[in-house]
Amino acid sequence: IKYCETKPHIIISSEKDSKGLYLRFKDNGIGIPVKNIPHIFDKFYRVTTQKSDEVNGFGLGLFYVKKIVQQHHWKISVENNKEAGITTTLFFPF
Repeated sequence: IKYCETKPHIIISSEKDSKGLYLRFKDNGIGIPVKNIPHIFDKFYRVTTQKSDEVNGFGLGLFYVKKIVQQHHWKISVENNKEAGITTTLFFPF
């Protein structure tokens, strides 16, 4: 929502299989350069773009999300959408 150039649109979906539950959040933001995706959960890391310079932050939010996910033995992943934005997937194993 912070990095969207148009009206934010988020689709939340879920899927269950024999291994666990997948919860997906798909947005229409500006996306993340592929080279930066492995680092977005690092403490104080911020992707440098013109838009990120306009948005306040310290690079701590996703770091803490990852910590919570790890403490619960869940998994989190992020990938760019073909059209725009990213999809964040949380996996909750059974």
